[in-house]
Amino acid sequence: LFSDNVSSRGKIIYDHSSSPETLVLQTTGTTALSIDNSQNISIPNGNVDVTGTVTADGLTVESATTTLVTLSNTDTTATAGQEVGRINFTGADASTSANGVRAAIYAEYRGVGGGTELNFQTANESATPAVDRISISRGGDITFYEDTGSSGKFRWDATNERLGIGTTSPDQLLTASKAVDGDIGISLYNNDT
Repeated sequence: LFSDNVSSRGKIIYDHSSSPETLVLQTTGTTALSIDNSQNISIPNGNVDVTGTVTADGLTVESATTTLVTLSNTDTTATAGQEVGRINFTGADASTSANGVRAAIYAEYRGVGGGTELNFQTANESATPAVDRISISRGGDITFYEDTGSSGKFRWDATNERLGIGTTSPDQLLTASKAVDGDIGISLYNNDT
């Protein structure tokens, strides 16, 4: 269809002999891009760089060595609380309240120096938005949130190697705390009969 007349640096070829038939873009004699008649696109020796939005029915990333997906925040003035990247799991069925973000995984900066926290969210059976369920801090602390996702109730303090139940500040190897009157209710027993 088209050929550069200077040392064959570029060509566009429609290959009727291939199965499936394919439109090929070549640079310096090497295939840079091919599109077959089933609308499959192949970039055999390169990367895809998209500015904007890609809508697709699926995404498969394959590699014989390392499979890599990178979410990049290119803001050069990052601040604490700013999201670095996010994966949202969304639904579209408003009749059952299964629309909007139903689950998410996101990372955000915490403090200075690029310290980052990783958070996991899920949503209840109603139209409520997804809320925090698990957070992993920049120092390795792990917090599990109560049902509303607003406060941590189970925490691993990685720095001090302590576990807290009902508190985010365990002061002993195992700390159990209850904010209302009543028994704390820790039971230890042997169930062997």
